Amino acid sequence: DFLQFLAAAYYPVTIVAIDFAGLTTNKPDLVQFLRDHKTVKNIVIDNIESHNEAYYLTREQILSDETVLQLFDCRSAPVRRSL
Repeated sequence: DFLQFLAAAYYPVTIVAIDFAGLTTNKPDLVQFLRDHKTVKNIVIDNIESHNEAYYLTREQILSDETVLQLFDCRSAPVRRSL
C-alpha cells in the first residue's frame, strides 16, 4: 500500500495527482499527511484537461503558504471530463 511505501522510503518522493481533489480536498489532512511523511518533497497536480494548467508544489510551499494550501479547497461539484 502507498502509506507503507512512504513509511519505508528513504529517498525523496513526488506525488502526482489529476486535479487537486484527486489528492484531497481536506486541507488539515494534507498538512498532517506532509508532516507525517517527510519523504514527500513535491506534489504535482495535473489540471491540464480541465483548466489547461499544471502545478508543481513543494512541501515547504504547501506547509507555509496559506494561498497554496487554499488550492486544495476546490471541489464544489464534479468536474466534467468528457463530452
